[in-house]
Amino acid sequence: MGTKEKIKDLRKKRKMTQCTLECRIGIDQGTISALENGKQNISLQQVILYSKFFGVSTDYLLDISETQHSHKVLNRKDILLDKYYDCIVQLDKLSERDKNVIYTMVDLLGKMSSDG
Repeated sequence: MGTKEKIKDLRKKRKMTQCTLECRIGIDQGTISALENGKQNISLQQVILYSKFFGVSTDYLLDISETQHSHKVLNRKDILLDKYYDCIVQLDKLSERDKNVIYTMVDLLGKMSSDG
């Protein structure tokens, strides 16, 4: 698996869109698409950004090693943020009134779930 496939695979394993990844690491969605489709070569700076974000070694991304050698262990907060990031972005676009309605509904559903 080459660099472009590894990047796409890492993104998809986290259930992230290219747009979500753009927001998280600051690489333009068009550039991400071009990298994943082999239309553009990856720069050293981009290799480092992807490596840090996905918690894999630069050697893994560049096909020097098949071992990922994670730089960091993802904690529960990181995993949840990635999972619900798109939802959070949509929630942030709502009015304060609508946000409060959503918060109340989530709170009530949480209480109902814990009751039985």
